[in-house]
Amino acid sequence: MTFQEKSITASLVTMLVVWGYYFFKLYEYRRADVLNFESVQGLLIVVVVMTIIVSIIAHALIAGRKALEEGPEEDERDQLITQRATYLASYVLGAGVISTLLIAVVTASLVATINVLVLFFVLSELTRYVLQLLYYRRGI
Repeated sequence: MTFQEKSITASLVTMLVVWGYYFFKLYEYRRADVLNFESVQGLLIVVVVMTIIVSIIAHALIAGRKALEEGPEEDERDQLITQRATYLASYVLGAGVISTLLIAVVTASLVATINVLVLFFVLSELTRYVLQLLYYRRGI
């Protein structure tokens, strides 16, 4: 596995675990009928900080091992894979922005609007990571 693949895998796992926790907690808040702006705001701050910390630790470990291996830097193939995956993930994000606007008009709920937007941000990043891994496996 190349450095880029390890980095993408670490980011994918981080997003799945940390943001999975976020949406699970939202579900719990909703069931307990305590879903409000203050609870979502606090949870969102915690999850963003957790994402940053876990990503820094994971990438530091991966980079430390790479320094021992001294592999090649990013090349044109890596840039092409990133470009293609980002291009397709942008469609997910675009659909999310349109959905968020519709939710904002229909429900007029700030909490729902924020969470639909966050959901599509996360889905677009997950799409990008999965596509990048698929492209690396295919050998594009």
